[in-house]
Amino acid sequence: MLMKVSELEGRALNWACAFLLWGSPWSAWDKRKGGYFWEGHHSFPGMWSISAKSGPIGDKEFNPSGNWAHTGILVDEFRLTIRDLRHYAEGKFVVSCEYTGEDDDYTVEAQPNKDAKIAICHAVCMTENGNDEIEIPDELCGVAV
Repeated sequence: MLMKVSELEGRALNWACAFLLWGSPWSAWDKRKGGYFWEGHHSFPGMWSISAKSGPIGDKEFNPSGNWAHTGILVDEFRLTIRDLRHYAEGKFVVSCEYTGEDDDYTVEAQPNKDAKIAICHAVCMTENGNDEIEIPDELCGVAV
């Protein structure tokens, strides 16, 4: 399903980040396994997954929108510079992500009750994808977290 990056959250946002980081999952949707799977590359070895099951996101799932250790993978891989601009935004949290040494950048405002991790994920998706729409598997659209 085609969705607006700026409206993504939870597993759908995590999937978009994984897709832009590692490309298509090596394992297509499998009801028996209940998710999508990626093989990390040399910098981030191991198996990464996104589950399509409702409920809390597990420790073994790729969760850059909710886990700073995983958000850090995006920061490292895309060499991001992140600036806290809250004092300029009338109480809103704004994060600007720009590629170090390049002109290509994108600034997002985090929505109320959202934090920097989500803003970073949105900024990476917008910058890497080039627009505010991305194809998300139907199984992940509307999955409760």
